Amino acid sequence: AIGVGALIADEARVFWGGDGLRADDAGRALSKSKLYPVAAALADGGLAHKRQLGAYYFKRVMEPGDLDGIRDVLESAGAREKTSAAVAAARDDALRALAGAGVRPDAAPRWEQIIDALAAMP
Repeated sequence: AIGVGALIADEARVFWGGDGLRADDAGRALSKSKLYPVAAALADGGLAHKRQLGAYYFKRVMEPGDLDGIRDVLESAGAREKTSAAVAAARDDALRALAGAGVRPDAAPRWEQIIDALAAMP
């Protein structure tokens, strides 16, 4: 659960990272990887959102300027909220698993800090 939350949060940073897009993030997005926010928009977005994303993902080669348009579609489709909810659910699952595993109460706050740092949404 910790890994899932961290992975989803990392994929969200591709589109909503605060300090600008890193080269490896741009590469993941431009290689047409179906990152969690894109999958969320395709799963729950309307037909118009799916068509708009399809226009980008069916291009032979995506360009860096396409990322702004994809981000707009994701925002419009509610993918940011769904992604944030998935990270929160994974965080809660991880904390429940730790509690169920008998983690000492004095160690639990430290684990919570670690989980929050790994799964921080941008």
